Amino acid sequence: MGQVQRRVCLGQSFELDEEAKEATNILKDLIHRVSEIIHLSQSEHVRTVGLLTPEDYLRTYAILYNIFSRNSMTNNLGIWKRVLYELDIGVKRICSGFSFGKHDPGLRDLQDCWTRVDLFANCVQRLFPSSMANREIWLVFPLTRPGPFEHSYKAKDFSVDVAVLSLARAYLRKRKLVLEEGVLDLVDSARQGESVNLRMMKLALSLLANTDYNPLKDGEGTTCPIVLNHAAGRRFYHGFRKKFIARRALFYRVRAKELIERSSTSLEILTEVKRIRDSEINLCRSLLLFEFIEDHMRTADEDLAGSFELPICSELISMFQEHRTDELQDAFVLLRRSQNGLAHAKGSIAELAQRDWTAVLDVSSGSSDKNEDQAEHMNHCIERLSRVIFHREQTIMLAAGSSIQTELYETFLEGLSTALRTMPRKGLPIWKCAVLHVHDILSRKDLDVENDDARNRLRTWERILPVLPNKDLFLVDYRRKLVERALSESAQIEDENSALDLLMKSLDSSQVIAMYSMVNDLKKSESITRSWHEQDQSNNLCSLKILSSQNWTLDRQGCEAPGLMGILTLGTLTYLNSELHKRKLTFLPKCSSVTLEAHLGSSFEVVGNALHASILLLFNDRTQLSEETAASKLGCSREELGALTQRLPMIKRQGNQLVLDTDFQGEDAVVECRSADDFFDDGEDAAVPTESLGETLCFRDQTVQAAVMRVMKSWNHLGCEELEAMVVVQLQNWFVPDPSMIKDATAKLQKRDFLRHDQERNTYTYINC
Repeated sequence: MGQVQRRVCLGQSFELDEEAKEATNILKDLIHRVSEIIHLSQSEHVRTVGLLTPEDYLRTYAILYNIFSRNSMTNNLGIWKRVLYELDIGVKRICSGFSFGKHDPGLRDLQDCWTRVDLFANCVQRLFPSSMANREIWLVFPLTRPGPFEHSYKAKDFSVDVAVLSLARAYLRKRKLVLEEGVLDLVDSARQGESVNLRMMKLALSLLANTDYNPLKDGEGTTCPIVLNHAAGRRFYHGFRKKFIARRALFYRVRAKELIERSSTSLEILTEVKRIRDSEINLCRSLLLFEFIEDHMRTADEDLAGSFELPICSELISMFQEHRTDELQDAFVLLRRSQNGLAHAKGSIAELAQRDWTAVLDVSSGSSDKNEDQAEHMNHCIERLSRVIFHREQTIMLAAGSSIQTELYETFLEGLSTALRTMPRKGLPIWKCAVLHVHDILSRKDLDVENDDARNRLRTWERILPVLPNKDLFLVDYRRKLVERALSESAQIEDENSALDLLMKSLDSSQVIAMYSMVNDLKKSESITRSWHEQDQSNNLCSLKILSSQNWTLDRQGCEAPGLMGILTLGTLTYLNSELHKRKLTFLPKCSSVTLEAHLGSSFEVVGNALHASILLLFNDRTQLSEETAASKLGCSREELGALTQRLPMIKRQGNQLVLDTDFQGEDAVVECRSADDFFDDGEDAAVPTESLGETLCFRDQTVQAAVMRVMKSWNHLGCEELEAMVVVQLQNWFVPDPSMIKDATAKLQKRDFLRHDQERNTYTYINC
């Protein structure tokens, strides 16, 4: 092949025989006629114009087949040289009919021009037998096109139609075409769902980047065939990609706004998002180099999700309410790709929780004038709330991905808990309804905890407990009822234990210990305590945290909410004492007060809960420590720590340090809590359990439970006065809702010699009946 090429280069002339001359003239006439017809045809009719007849094809086919079958190099190369010359003239004739200007985007003209060139190439290709050697035209082509010409075709791939397209590209490349904006406009049209010619867009890019591109080897949606083989082309391509991305983000925002203005449904929005993404994948694969595809699709998904997250989130509530699980799945997949999508989804779910609670309150179990506190009405409210929680949990688990299921469900529970607190139920509070509901189930004669239906009814409590705004109040009141039932119906204790077994998953460790201790299951309580401690050997305050977690809750006024200190089992305290003795500390429970003997040699009797003892225990072998360290070990905030230390006058604050005054001596070395009058804010109608009242009144000689039971046994001594009866009722329920009632009640009890008031210390002491 090299010798033939050198000979051709030297001679540049071919002596054709008579048959070859005749064939060449026929070909030149047909090529000229076809280019003229295509050049003069109108754009809308160019595809339908008749170019060559079957007789024209048969006429050339027979002559060319005879010539090329002889394998005469001179005739073959001579024919190709004259054919390529005529093809070049025809391509110029077609392309010159378009006024490509320097500042004209030119893509529409280019598309029309390329359509004509493509038609011209296909028509001419059919004039030649398929058995003709393509390598010969591939040799002649560089000779007929003087000057550098880069191509990436092989001899076996180079045919007449490829030659025509290459001639057109070489001609158009010399024209100063500004096609970039036109390509971007076509990209936007493709994103809108219009049909576009991707081959034409790739051709324009190849012209702009001055690189090679074979459109015959490219199909719709296949990998981009452009090869950047020089620095100038790469610079252009990187600039084009930046504009491509900017146009993409703008289109997404505009499209999202249009859908919102049209009040599109969630299904329409999600369908449009899927269509846009599929279109983007097709464009990405066709126009971008492989090295950019992965990064581009990642940013495209982020832009798409960021643009459509607000309209999608606005429809999330209706998707949940109408149980459109499939749409929710698509919505969560989209929102996870956005930077703020999950946060917006949480906001919608929190709003959904508020609407659910409002719907529960609006549903009446009977006529509108029915008493809110009737058992039927309260049970209906609890059961409906439980069903709402169950359905939302199931929907979230089905629709959301495993990585966000727990987070979304916790958001729903938190929103529901907030709704229960900010929109309280009329009549008895919801936590009180929950207590009555559970006891109503446990009181049924046909209750069988092994029965599936009974277990499902008991699980109502399991679902509701996490959202109750007053879990401590719930547990304290439930404990009271268990104590009452234990005194009168000891046979039911087994059922109570079985019921508690069903609720293990909904209670944290400290609550489980407390609940088991309510039914005197010491073995289980000690076992759980020991297991908890063994799981965290590195934490020296582990056992103290058991006590702390059972007492640690501050209400919005900074007052201590009711804890569970009074229900610690003997086994728990024994185990705690053994741990404290190892550190040369003693912990001696005395009602709600504790005695602390530190290694420093000082001792304080603190009337309070276990957190006060825990704070003092931190000063073992030291006289000061930082607030941050103390708060971290106690598991509370610095503000909460400050509220606690205010009731411990032996601890002073110096900057951010807590300092223990080892020489402190209060009156009888006793630190008193506040009196009942100081416990309330005058403008607040608060409820305070008698256990906290017990701490406030300093019931120093027996437990609060024993005090209440003695008052209940003293019913006959109280007489039949209405106020005294109300006092007993409140003591029975361990709640005193009205501050003034405390004063009236204590005054009445003082007259009956049940309470002794120390005016100097402002404390009360309960006297045995």
